Amino acid sequence: MDLGINLWGADWVFDGTYMVPTTSQIDYFASKGFTNIRLPFNWETMQNSLGGPLNADLLKSIHQVVDYAASQGISVILDVHNYGKYNDQLIGSPEVPVSSFVNLWSKIASEFADDSNVRFGLMNEPQQENASDWLSISNAAIAAIRETGATQQVLVPGIGWTGAWSWTSGDNAKIIGAEGAIVDPANNYAIEVHQYLDDTSGQHEWVVSADIGVERLTAITEWARANGVSLYLGEFGVADNPQALEALDKMMAYLQANDDVWTSASYWVAGTANPTYIYTVQPDLGVLDVPQMDVLEKYTGAVVTETVLKDGTVRHDVYAQDGKTVTLSDVLTKNGELLSRSIFDADGNLSSKAVIAVDGGITVTVYGEAGKAYPATETVYNSDHERIQESVTDATGITIEKLYEPGAHEAYQETSYHADGSLNYVTEHIDGQHISETYENGVLAKIEVYNSSWTLVSRDSFDASGNLTGRQVDNADGSHDLSTFNAKTGIIQSVTEYAANWTVSGTTSYDSKGYPTRQVSYEADGSRTITSYKSGSDALSQSQHLTAEGKLASLTTYSEAGQTTSTYAPPGSALVVSTVVIENGVVVSSVQYAYDAKGLITTVEHVEADGSRTIENYDDTHQTSPVSTTAYDESWKLISVTYFDDNGRVSVINAVGDNGVNTLTSFVAGTNAVSQVEVYVDWKLQSRTNYDENGSISKIQTDHNQGTHEVQTFTPEQQDHPTSTTLYDASWKLVSVSYFDDIGRTTAVNVAGENGLNTLTSFVPGTDDIEQVEVYVDWKLQSRTDYDSDGKISKIQMDNDDGTHEVQVFTAEQQGHPSSTSLYDASWKLVAYTTFGSHSNDGSGSMSFLVAGDSVDAAYFESAAAGDETSPHTYAFALDDQAGANFGDETFSFAEAGYADEVFSTANHIFNAFDDTTVVSPHYDLV
Repeated sequence: MDLGINLWGADWVFDGTYMVPTTSQIDYFASKGFTNIRLPFNWETMQNSLGGPLNADLLKSIHQVVDYAASQGISVILDVHNYGKYNDQLIGSPEVPVSSFVNLWSKIASEFADDSNVRFGLMNEPQQENASDWLSISNAAIAAIRETGATQQVLVPGIGWTGAWSWTSGDNAKIIGAEGAIVDPANNYAIEVHQYLDDTSGQHEWVVSADIGVERLTAITEWARANGVSLYLGEFGVADNPQALEALDKMMAYLQANDDVWTSASYWVAGTANPTYIYTVQPDLGVLDVPQMDVLEKYTGAVVTETVLKDGTVRHDVYAQDGKTVTLSDVLTKNGELLSRSIFDADGNLSSKAVIAVDGGITVTVYGEAGKAYPATETVYNSDHERIQESVTDATGITIEKLYEPGAHEAYQETSYHADGSLNYVTEHIDGQHISETYENGVLAKIEVYNSSWTLVSRDSFDASGNLTGRQVDNADGSHDLSTFNAKTGIIQSVTEYAANWTVSGTTSYDSKGYPTRQVSYEADGSRTITSYKSGSDALSQSQHLTAEGKLASLTTYSEAGQTTSTYAPPGSALVVSTVVIENGVVVSSVQYAYDAKGLITTVEHVEADGSRTIENYDDTHQTSPVSTTAYDESWKLISVTYFDDNGRVSVINAVGDNGVNTLTSFVAGTNAVSQVEVYVDWKLQSRTNYDENGSISKIQTDHNQGTHEVQTFTPEQQDHPTSTTLYDASWKLVSVSYFDDIGRTTAVNVAGENGLNTLTSFVPGTDDIEQVEVYVDWKLQSRTDYDSDGKISKIQMDNDDGTHEVQVFTAEQQGHPSSTSLYDASWKLVAYTTFGSHSNDGSGSMSFLVAGDSVDAAYFESAAAGDETSPHTYAFALDDQAGANFGDETFSFAEAGYADEVFSTANHIFNAFDDTTVVSPHYDLV
């Protein structure tokens, strides 16, 4: 019978080519005695739009299959595999009118009308709802086919998946199979049905039973025979398991036994498009049979002969239908293990060959043209049937040899040879990269590196002697680098950089030792950067950036420490607008310049590595040095402001601290010497320090929080401590003045009081002991108190408002009252002198006084018994009327019981005596 195969994938595209059956695939099935190929394709691929032209590329590929199949005595069934639809819309719907289906078949028939080995399969498993509609559609297509002059057989399917098992139980037999229902002017048609042995879906490995195939074909077979209808079993298949293979064998035997009805059958399926499908009979490695083939080839009609060779091996030769031409030859061991297989075309030309090694590895060779050694493909597989090597030789004899890791799809190495065997190129595929070496006359001419998507990364060129002469590098951003090399030394000579559009973006020149000498980089705006290098090294010397007009825009100089870049504005001028200093890859400082309309500097900003900055301010008359400098930290917090004089010397510095503190330092004009330092808080003065011309502190003023003021004076020789400290109240009214010796001890203190009062305290030199206390009112002495070395009062002088003076003398033992008192008039003429004995409040002791008048001198004496407070005091009074004469010895004595004052009047003088509890000094009145 006419047994064939469905070869799936005709309209699939792989590497830009439709996956139609290859000659080696056709040869394999031809060698097994298969006589037809059912070739499924999609309507949408064949005709991109309804009524439109057919796909020329696909037609070309199908014609090649048809032509080669014809040469092998094989017919081709063109199967529109669309289930009665176009873009999922049924034929006969408004979207897909019947006329569009008619148009398709009219064009296909016209294309293949002269190919006698072609049959037309109208539609795979149409899904129309009723048989009448589908019959009408089919007849319209048949009419269109015949109108083209095509007379080949037309295969008409039914609805309901065109199942053989259900054909007679539904409308297919009644309507489509009714006598005269199918209208074919050529009367050359057959009914196409499909039959699977599982649940009829063809999607399971199991079968219902070993007899299910026969059972499902019996009814339609009897119907066809009774109605004189030819049947074509367009699809059937089973998986590789014993029951399924037994069911297949029985069904094939049934078909062969009823070949008066079953004129053709095509097994589903084979082809490289879906090699893992459970029913596939695609030969393993393209040449080795699968178990289903062992069943099928029994029913192809092929003739097999067996020959025992001299070495004991056995050769099986398979002959085609003519019985004369060997189409397949197997060599087996005595145990029936395959050693080699050769497949031939219908003319006896070797089509493919497989050789099995001792280790189980297999080498498969497929030839591209009949009777020629090449083109050919030789593939080596390991014992697990994993590809490890492949050699492809084209029609010119050039061979490409590829090496694979077991199971890998991509080769890791590719080597090409010329027809004479000389090396053409070597390509390695490593870590996603492709490295290709090209040879000319056996000499390396080129090395190319590609990325994983085969985009060029680099290309090295070599001369006829194999010396490197050039290199092209294609960068990830699309730019290109072209390098030239000295062919004799291999040292680089130049590099030219190109943008993605191949416009020059830069050039680099090198010396004879390979050190760069000059580099030029071009920008899109026409500007360029020229970089020079230090002789004999790759160290940078300087870099100039020029505008499109060739004007200098920036200049960078390099040193071991780093680089300094100056920018000019406008370009070509001498005006530097910025300077950046980089050391060890870090910006340590940058300078920005600003100019006015006249080109004069207005500001210069210095930015340090830590972000701090200094801004210099200039005016029209100060261009060589700034008028002022302002410093900020990295957060723009003010640090200091410095002012300069006309000669650029610092005049004032204001240092800004935390919490509103400002320290203002002034300098002596024209010098670097500090003249004054002032400290403010929120601009309220806290202190002011003045310096002399030699830099020594001369005065410190401190203003306290409560508003008082303190002024300290210093001498050049005495800098550690002041010579004096003056305190003032908030209104600058004097409070006190303290004087200090050369070691910082207090020598005198003046305390200013109210109403002109000043109290001046002097200290014993070198000690903290008080030496004298003077009290002044409006700087007129009121009193002066002197102290001895032990700090005890030695003398008190009091100046009275009337101009008189009183001087009291104290002893170390008698501090409660003076030992004597002297009274003077305004001219410091002694008026009275009083001495005191060991007089005390207990009433003991003695007192005497002398009054000196203009004409009278008098002396008074008082005595009392020591220790007896109740005894009467004795008074003695002596007079001498002779001024300046000696006192007489005239004595008056009075006894007194108490302490009442006594009054004595003599010579117009009044003398007051007081009891010893109140006497401090005698008093007198001139009468």
